[in-house]
Amino acid sequence: MTFYERLVRDTAAERDELHTIPLVRRAMQAGASRTLYQSFLTEAYHHVKHTFPLLALAASRTNDERYRAPLLRHQLAKD
Repeated sequence: MTFYERLVRDTAAERDELHTIPLVRRAMQAGASRTLYQSFLTEAYHHVKHTFPLLALAASRTNDERYRAPLLRHQLAKD
């Protein structure tokens, strides 16, 4: 099974939940305005920008491998 196939399989429930959000459903059916899409990209940028440093900080502050290993995997995935 390829990485993509695993990703699709492992995120099916979350994807289905995302598709229940009225704004997302409307954008998928009718498209999104340029302004809405730019707003989305702006927010997504800030989310991504701050996620990896927070994962690294969390990993550095725990000795519990149940948490540390997954946090480090996510941190390494960005490289």
